[in-house]
Amino acid sequence: MDTLAVPNPSEAVGIPDAPAAWFPVNSAVVGQTHTDHASIIVYGRSGAGKSHLGRQLLRDTDYGPGEILFAMAEDSSTVYGPGARVVRCRSIADCNTIVEGLIAARAAGKRLPKVLFTDSISGVMDYARQDVRKQADVRAGFGDMGYGVIDYMIRLRDELPIDCVTLVTTTENDPNLPPELSVEGKLVPKHLTRLSNIALYLKSEQVSYDPKAVQPLPALHRILVLSEDGQPAGKAVNRYFYTHDAGEVIAKGHHALLFRERAILPDVLRKIHAQ
Repeated sequence: MDTLAVPNPSEAVGIPDAPAAWFPVNSAVVGQTHTDHASIIVYGRSGAGKSHLGRQLLRDTDYGPGEILFAMAEDSSTVYGPGARVVRCRSIADCNTIVEGLIAARAAGKRLPKVLFTDSISGVMDYARQDVRKQADVRAGFGDMGYGVIDYMIRLRDELPIDCVTLVTTTENDPNLPPELSVEGKLVPKHLTRLSNIALYLKSEQVSYDPKAVQPLPALHRILVLSEDGQPAGKAVNRYFYTHDAGEVIAKGHHALLFRERAILPDVLRKIHAQ
């Protein structure tokens, strides 16, 4: 039997189509006149594998050495590997100089790299604290550092039309409490997450398996533990991003991400941009 077309209800009763909605002249359309980009904070304790995420980007076919700029405090060059483009940052002023340079380059018609990778706010604060202690008014210097972090994060979120990944080290002194920012003197504001679009918490989880029955496949988020003779030891360390705040970790979700994502940063960026 032929399927009958259902008429448009407005046509059936003679109702004219509604006029297009009015928008302000200065409004922008995401994906057309406004570049969609993310300012992402990655939290995790020391040794969790945060800097390794930059290495993933360098070796991904959608990114690579020509698309990543590292604002590097603590020297992680051996983690990134050959080809990484780095600028050393020993203060928030150094970080802001990078942002200003990128903004000026874009205004001059230059194409920017796809990602600015800040490694890390915690490291920048370590160096900045050394300089502030030499000042006459130490308290004012520490206050400037805290406000400087706020200003930097706002600029990453609001002014740069590229993805910005910012690392922050945490400590987990009490398993019953959320992690704390690992910055001497609590110089970084507690509401740092609010200054981002997305916040991911990186955790390492060890699992055991029977090497005679299971052969885990190598993966960017997985480290296979080997014995002294180079044979599988029946253990692996998997790294995951926790993407939503359930009261246990510092996180800020995104609709395209699962609650727990494999810690493969290029894949997460592709999900965010629906690629």
